[in-house]
Amino acid sequence: MRESLEVIEERAGVLRGLVQELLGFSRSDTGPDEVSLADVVQRIVALQRVSHGRTVVFEERILWHDTVVASAVRVEQILSNLLSNAVDAAPAGRGIVGVTLWRDGQDAVVEVADNGEGIDPELGDRIFEPFVSTKDTEQGTGLGLAICRRLALAMGGTLSARNHAEGGAVFELRLPIAAEKADTAARHPMGASTSGEALAR
Repeated sequence: MRESLEVIEERAGVLRGLVQELLGFSRSDTGPDEVSLADVVQRIVALQRVSHGRTVVFEERILWHDTVVASAVRVEQILSNLLSNAVDAAPAGRGIVGVTLWRDGQDAVVEVADNGEGIDPELGDRIFEPFVSTKDTEQGTGLGLAICRRLALAMGGTLSARNHAEGGAVFELRLPIAAEKADTAARHPMGASTSGEALAR
């Protein structure tokens, strides 16, 4: 019960921050902070494990540890939404959700992959348009991914999606590395598998 209450308190804090972010979206930003992306990824994955760990296996790979220029609240919202979608897409009882963090040039990259049916090719990039959803109306409004992409763009990053060759969807979040940290960041090892590739094995 204590663990569940901690999750509720954590989610309430994130939602409160998100509402503040959205209300102030049209106003001038006070400026981004340097955020430890690894810490945010580990925190969000831990919360998802508490909620869905009995039905979905979470595979976490942290290949880079440093900071990005971003808003922690916005990054948490994006990753929470991507992970929740991946859990919903994964097959019940045998779902696998992979989260991989690495560096690519001057960007930090987080991939969230699932072993579900993937994205309908007819939708393509329209999946990020408002009110476009692959879920039933009772399950989703079709706003989540649209908001996530807008938040990513506001931080100077990108959010894209694709289907993995072996099945399942892969969502990729890219954020700029803090300039003074860029030269010391460890690159993604050549030939290392991304989340989608790991799930395919």
